[in-house]
Amino acid sequence: MRLSDIVDLGFRYLGIGVLLLTIIGIGFGLWYFLYFKKKRTDRKFKVGKILLAGAFVVYLVIVIGATMLSRGDFYGNTKIYPLFYSYKDAWNDFSMTEWRNIILNILMFVPLGIILPCLIKKMQSFWKVYLVGLGFTCLIEIIQLLLKRGIFEPDDILGNTVGAMIGYGVFGLGKYIVGCVKNNTREKGVQVFCLQIPFLVAVALFSSIFIVYHMQELGNLDCAFILKQKNISVTSDLTFEETTPQVMVYKAKVLSVEETEEIANELFARQNCTIDESRTDIYENSAIYYSDSEKGGNRFSIWFEYDGGTFRLTDFEKGFFDEEGQVKLKTDASEEEIRQALTEAGIFVPEAAEFENKGEGTYSFVANRTDEDKVMYDGQLKCVYYEDGQFGLIENRMMELNGYKEIDVISQQEAYEKLKAGEFSYWRVDDNLLNIQVEEVQMEYRLDTKGFYQPVYVFDTYVNEEQRELIIPAINKKFSNST
Repeated sequence: MRLSDIVDLGFRYLGIGVLLLTIIGIGFGLWYFLYFKKKRTDRKFKVGKILLAGAFVVYLVIVIGATMLSRGDFYGNTKIYPLFYSYKDAWNDFSMTEWRNIILNILMFVPLGIILPCLIKKMQSFWKVYLVGLGFTCLIEIIQLLLKRGIFEPDDILGNTVGAMIGYGVFGLGKYIVGCVKNNTREKGVQVFCLQIPFLVAVALFSSIFIVYHMQELGNLDCAFILKQKNISVTSDLTFEETTPQVMVYKAKVLSVEETEEIANELFARQNCTIDESRTDIYENSAIYYSDSEKGGNRFSIWFEYDGGTFRLTDFEKGFFDEEGQVKLKTDASEEEIRQALTEAGIFVPEAAEFENKGEGTYSFVANRTDEDKVMYDGQLKCVYYEDGQFGLIENRMMELNGYKEIDVISQQEAYEKLKAGEFSYWRVDDNLLNIQVEEVQMEYRLDTKGFYQPVYVFDTYVNEEQRELIIPAINKKFSNST
């Protein structure tokens, strides 16, 4: 979910909260003027407390809406994830979106720690606010689990509780400052400082994570395991190599937003159109551009992935339907014709890439770590070609790679031992026995979070009689992954 989507969600439930507050306010006003004021003329309500209570009601509506009402009841996974699972997952992907969500989970409960002691005098003890924060987040997680509107994650409980602790620290600091100004403070500076420890620890933790990551020479692999798999049985009839060779790590092309826009402009220009900037979508890892409706029609889109520089160019006017009156698919084009058409469309294809007619107007070029002019190409380019010499689809997943350095890797046998130890990534909804039969192993490459093409061992297996690939990162941990 993008930040703008989160903001929109917040405003949606803010509106609902304000509406609910208005209804409560009308009811309170009627009760006050028609009953209370006549019976209890000696007691008055403080306007500040009423406004604070109103803000608290709106806050609760936003929290409940964001954590439960905004989600469908399709979460069938009742497995409880262990503590720090989301942190390890965010580390492997090193996605700013995932780190942002973890931080937002903390910030979401900061208002609770501030408003509660301000609103209720008996709650002006740190342990009471901490306990309420813990209890409230546990209640949310249990309801999510029972109603299948989320996943029970202890990390959410930890983050929300820390948020309430930080909020109370803000309350304590504010109270101390006000007391100093009025010269009637009872709190000691040491006590107020101790209340800031949760905030300081959180800042130190996240700062350390980002510093360590940016000091690493290589990035992280999303296929690396987070938790050791339990209750597994791994067997194989293969004999695995025990040598530990050195292999090359490659650096892939990583595009900036500006570079994707420049390429999109060049590709659209060949189709006599320009970018429709009003429909451009920029994401954390990708960018989507659409053609201008006044110049060439709004028929084209191009979707870029920054890492690897891959893209998907689609002509919606041709689409994938062979309706009457449409230009028909060309099913017998030669390699030379497809190469020429791709060149005219501004798409480069390595000479050594292998051509294949896949039928129904679909053609592909495959490069399997093919060297050409001191550059390695790996991946596939797939296209859908029509009789008018135009493409309905060009999906270019062929990466351009440059050699970076040779690095020690573990042997096949060591990788197999990691597999037997359960050190692999595999999503499962329960802990039932996994019978894993290894049929083949080969070294392949995967793109990491810094745009490096790292070697991995890919095990072709049958997991409970279902064919699956299991991946073990190949780089030896003894390799110093820091600059």
